[in-house]
Amino acid sequence: MRWQPRPDQEQVLEFALARDKLAVYSPTGGGKTAIAGTWLLDLMYDRCVCPRVLIVAPKLVAQSGWTKQFATWDHLRPLLGDARVLTFGDLDLTPTKSPEGRKGKLTFRDRRATKSHLLQMRERIHLVSWDAWPFLAQAYGSNFPYTCVVWDESSFFKDNGSERTRAARHVVHNLGVVRFQLQLTGTPNHNHGDAIFPQVNLLSPGLLGRTLTE
Repeated sequence: MRWQPRPDQEQVLEFALARDKLAVYSPTGGGKTAIAGTWLLDLMYDRCVCPRVLIVAPKLVAQSGWTKQFATWDHLRPLLGDARVLTFGDLDLTPTKSPEGRKGKLTFRDRRATKSHLLQMRERIHLVSWDAWPFLAQAYGSNFPYTCVVWDESSFFKDNGSERTRAARHVVHNLGVVRFQLQLTGTPNHNHGDAIFPQVNLLSPGLLGRTLTE
């Protein structure tokens, strides 16, 4: 199918194509995935400034939602051939067990082997679920290879101290390798304004103050 953006989508797309870091807060049906895919096309194939992309999304959306969108719209087809969904199997995770035999926190069977396996992958676009995201960041360590990250449903950052938020701050602020960022969500505040801070702080540190309290 050929994508014909509505006037409101054209405004968002124009806004996106002019920026390397941005957030699109738009309700369901707003065309966020098509806009994000067009933005990625511009970075990867038109400007050729982005060699590797990571898309972090809710589990089912990461598994099939994005690839279905890539297959649906004619202009996004090039992205489909470059995309790979990363699973818990790629991370080689196993649950620890308590003395009582209950399953506990997931951990790497062999972190060095996992890192080697990940670094051997040559697809330019990787998709991973929010559950697996912190483990992916841990596995790569200082060798995080993605220059662009799309945070699909960025309201997962609503807890400023959560493992997924701390992992994102580490790769973006501490490692400094992520040049391009796009946040997508239809519910940015989750009923309280504090949820906005970690999202905006990831894009532009200090814009809303240095700390959540401030």
